Amino acid sequence: MAKKGCVTAVIVLGVAILVLSPVSVVAQTVEIKPHRQYSVGVLVGRISGLTAKIRYLDLEERLLQTTPSVDVNLTTNFDDNVLWSAHVLREGFIQDSPLKLFIGPGLTAGWRDQDPFWGISGTVGVSFKKGPYEIFLQGMPRLYLMPNMDGRMEAATGIRIDF
Repeated sequence: MAKKGCVTAVIVLGVAILVLSPVSVVAQTVEIKPHRQYSVGVLVGRISGLTAKIRYLDLEERLLQTTPSVDVNLTTNFDDNVLWSAHVLREGFIQDSPLKLFIGPGLTAGWRDQDPFWGISGTVGVSFKKGPYEIFLQGMPRLYLMPNMDGRMEAATGIRIDF
């Protein structure tokens, strides 16, 4: 049963990457101002905790179709599971909308029942940004490689505040 969930998660992540890949390229050289924007917040779901995100380009320069960023999450189920994950994201604005889609691969590690584990993960979701606030909903397929192969699909919603 876990293998079927892993295969489904990998297929969903692959399709989402293809959908969010830009279909056009800017033919001229574009000067983009380097800018780092940090945000921190909380996420709530079956696992809940703290989240942080770093964006690498000025979001007001919408000349490129996607914006690279990194998110880092430290979560727990408040019982026997502590989880850390980090993802390299591509964020793309939905045309004529304040919504953004995001997707990205990452790594995950943690402890379950006092036993360490690690593996690969991904994230896919949608966010709404208004002023310094970002509200998001994301799904996170995970494939644990050690100590044994196991797959899970997590989901969470949260809010981050820019600094």
